[in-house]
Amino acid sequence: ISFHGNAACGMVEPRRGTLDGSRKEPDNERRLKLDAGVRFEFPGFGSAVITGFMVGQDDAIVISGKTAVVNGHVLELYENRDQRQTGIELECRSPLIRNAVRFFATGAVMRSRAEQNGVMRTNREAPQAIASGGAYYTSGGFDLNALWKYVSEYESARFAEPGKGPQPLGDFNDVTLTGGYSFGQDKKSRVYLEARNVFDIRYSTVVGYPDFGRRYTAGYGRVF
Repeated sequence: ISFHGNAACGMVEPRRGTLDGSRKEPDNERRLKLDAGVRFEFPGFGSAVITGFMVGQDDAIVISGKTAVVNGHVLELYENRDQRQTGIELECRSPLIRNAVRFFATGAVMRSRAEQNGVMRTNREAPQAIASGGAYYTSGGFDLNALWKYVSEYESARFAEPGKGPQPLGDFNDVTLTGGYSFGQDKKSRVYLEARNVFDIRYSTVVGYPDFGRRYTAGYGRVF
């Protein structure tokens, strides 16, 4: 059993040229990040890590959803608002089974809040849950990988058409399968075939930029 913790705080300045609704540079953001957790090692069974975290942002520099034309260029306008996020993460990893297979799973649940008209409310622009898992197999130069990812629903008005408001995003499962073969001296060469978004799920993580759907990739890699 081992314990870990981390704390960081500081100021975040707006990027040069960033403007708010008053055509002025937003205030600096004050940010505090804390996390603490425990790691368990189970001989012959793998490991598990549980971590709690908190992020506090005073006057966070965020996109307001409004735009303005400045010197012939359309600029996104920003604003300052307080934001808070708390949550817990879990990670589990198996040992190497029969010297060939390893499994893993991760997950995080979060409570995100943002200031709206002076009141802290649920921040719909952040997913409330994220999870992933998979398996790796290697033997005699061959490797097979199966990876899964889930992101809960959230919304955003960024890049949305004027007047349409926040658009639904997330709420998807994505599976990727990869098979490869390493060969040559020290097995520094590898050929592979990859299938992404195996079940052809239609989803977006940014408004107006949907995932490509199921796609296949073949390639060759070399380590020098």
